[in-house]
Amino acid sequence: MHAFFETESNDHRLAHTWVHPDGYRSTAYRHHAHALEMLAWSRWQLGWLDPAQVRCVTEPDAVVTLQPIATPPGDGTAMAAIPLSDTDLIVIESRRKIGYDAGLEHREPDGAHTTFPALAVEGVLVYTVDSSIGSGALPLKVAGDDGDGRVADYPVLTVGQSVTVRGYKITVTSDDGVTHTVTIAKTSTA
Repeated sequence: MHAFFETESNDHRLAHTWVHPDGYRSTAYRHHAHALEMLAWSRWQLGWLDPAQVRCVTEPDAVVTLQPIATPPGDGTAMAAIPLSDTDLIVIESRRKIGYDAGLEHREPDGAHTTFPALAVEGVLVYTVDSSIGSGALPLKVAGDDGDGRVADYPVLTVGQSVTVRGYKITVTSDDGVTHTVTIAKTSTA
């Protein structure tokens, strides 16, 4: 499963260059982003994440450093999970412009080609999972989703940005170009 996010029609972060057969170059903008790299939750379900790569956060305050989900090393944390109940949890993961999130190469029959950007920015994605709901019935809700499967704002958080989900405030505190560090603080009863 990957994520689809709508953006403004001229979002400079989603600019891409078409290279035409005659050498002419033109700039265009995607009006949506397809974060194509598989979500951490899906990777965990498939057994692609080692238990050591998943940090279960049960304390009210925590600091977690996340490796990018596209290339999680064996000894780093690729997914932080905050259990809310027997079936509900919050998932936090780092998204980088690598792997499938690097972009999607496209070539037209006339030879014109471009690489469509997959992510507007690198950062941290936060979402909830209700494991009692089947995969076709929206068991995942990205932070900012009002329940209809659409996200109002671009949901990938960068340094200094935070989101409060189900009584937990998640803040991106640093980005060293390889990892993202987040603080997690319980603000109320989830």
